[in-house]
Amino acid sequence: MAQLLLIHHALGLTHAVRRLAGAWRDAGHEVSLPDLYDGNVFETIPEGLAYANSVGSESLSAKGEDAAGDLAPGFIVCGISMGVIPAMRIGVSDDAVNGVVAVGSCLPGEFLEAPWPRSVPLRIIASKDDPFFRDEGDLEAAQELVATAADVRLKLMPGTEHLFMEASDPLSRAATERLYEVVLRMLEKADSLKPDSAEEENEDGDDLVWDLP
Repeated sequence: MAQLLLIHHALGLTHAVRRLAGAWRDAGHEVSLPDLYDGNVFETIPEGLAYANSVGSESLSAKGEDAAGDLAPGFIVCGISMGVIPAMRIGVSDDAVNGVVAVGSCLPGEFLEAPWPRSVPLRIIASKDDPFFRDEGDLEAAQELVATAADVRLKLMPGTEHLFMEASDPLSRAATERLYEVVLRMLEKADSLKPDSAEEENEDGDDLVWDLP
């Protein structure tokens, strides 16, 4: 069993986010699911962002980062959209993290204030035609990290949905399944690195093909 820290997006702890957490739990892993919104859940991204702005992005990020303090060394962190901020900050600052998955967003290097660590795999997943990812600098930030960091990979899935796990169309379902698989692979790898586990190769598998920068 490995540990996953799953940090939600701007809508809050929705049923879709909880379903994802449940799927990884059903696969035998422990999932920590901090509620940065103190029980508030929103129907639209503008409503969620308005609440986040009223609370303050730094305050919300700090809550997500603090949640990592309760986890044992070797954990994986997955941030979705807004949750990518604390997830990537954990990736560059916490020696206990074993991998990061960034969904629908990517922070530029200057925002992180540190180079991406060679020892921490980073996997970035987004919808190819998501205007939030494509037009607001996230795509360029992801491509820069892929080109300059040791173990960073980007996957652009067909579709337009920013929060594809909240949608039910076929492209969004495929993207959600891809996210599930990528995080599961990281969890399985983290579990295999424990002293009492059989060692496995550090590969994503031929069925998980990643985009070039």
